[in-house]
Amino acid sequence: ANSRYLALEKPVLDLCERVITIYGKQKNFQEAYRQLQNAEKFVRQSGDSSGNGQCHMLYVVYYYAVIGGDYVTGATDHSIKKMYHAADKAIRCLKKDRTDEGRFLYMKALLAKLYVMVCTCSRRTAEIGKLFGRVQEIAEQYAQKYAEIWLKYYLVEAWYYTLIAEDCEEMMRSMAKAEEIINVTADTDLTRIENLILPWISMLLTLREYEKAAEMLKAGIQMCDKETCQGVIPYVREKVELYACLLDAYYLAGYLGMGKGVGGEFVRLTGFMGRWGVG
Repeated sequence: ANSRYLALEKPVLDLCERVITIYGKQKNFQEAYRQLQNAEKFVRQSGDSSGNGQCHMLYVVYYYAVIGGDYVTGATDHSIKKMYHAADKAIRCLKKDRTDEGRFLYMKALLAKLYVMVCTCSRRTAEIGKLFGRVQEIAEQYAQKYAEIWLKYYLVEAWYYTLIAEDCEEMMRSMAKAEEIINVTADTDLTRIENLILPWISMLLTLREYEKAAEMLKAGIQMCDKETCQGVIPYVREKVELYACLLDAYYLAGYLGMGKGVGGEFVRLTGFMGRWGVG
């Protein structure tokens, strides 16, 4: 059964994940959900536990996009519960899978569950600690092979220090470890912005470290300003988000005068995006 999964199901599900991620970034959730349903029908034919586990993780990817970082207002509570239960189902499917790919997906599922618990400021600190320990225990056996897992681990750990422990020094230490991995594994500046800079900025803003956040935002904007990136839609989209965050940082820090020029550039970029019909 596992050979069928590796040869047939995994490549298809990997492609589905990329497609769902793209639709999620475009906020085309209807099409993303349609892809999910297609993946579920495909996996249902075999009943393979690894395939089912990866399919549940596709739901995690989908609901992560739907939530859009809103774990506190109550507007996305239903999706948060769905994401948590999808991760839990994936854990149950993958727990006994001892293959390398099974261990990899199992750790991703554990970290997804951890991420939801941390972002919703769960008081179940004993369970959170146990989950961190379980991921670390498995990942240490494959230190080099699972760089992606370690990156996710340090990001979730940093969110823990941001939202639950409220310890900026420890958060910065975890993010420095994440940065070391990104510097080796990221193939584009876009990857660095999406997977490191944007979450790091959110953490700094949450901890009211507005000046540090502003400096990091400027560094991200400079990446988007490189000659090879100018006019490239994904970079323009990230630049819009970075400018929006920079406006927030200046406003929260009380630097209202500095926000004027930033606001003008933000308006110009959103106009550019509108003319190209992208958001």
